[in-house]
Amino acid sequence: MNSLHKLVQAKLDSAVNGLTFKLADLEIGDPSKSGNIGFRVTCDNGKQISFWSSTMEDVVEETSEGVFRVRPKVRIAETADEFGYHGLIPADAEQGGYWKK
Repeated sequence: MNSLHKLVQAKLDSAVNGLTFKLADLEIGDPSKSGNIGFRVTCDNGKQISFWSSTMEDVVEETSEGVFRVRPKVRIAETADEFGYHGLIPADAEQGGYWKK
């Protein structure tokens, strides 16, 4: 069962890496004590993603004016949160309680 989970997660991760989107809406939360900020993004295709990082650039990069791409090795959480956002996890972050349901 664990190997199936790893296979599914690898598919999810490869599907998100290189994902390109335009922002339709962006909500930014208050910084935590450690300096991380919560970002909630609605893409122009309706996909909702979120991430928790010290800067947006840890997770996505702007490739041209208003067009963003998910950075290499960023992972995606297994399930969406209660608001329907799929969490993106920076490459150097651990998948802790914030990212799990």
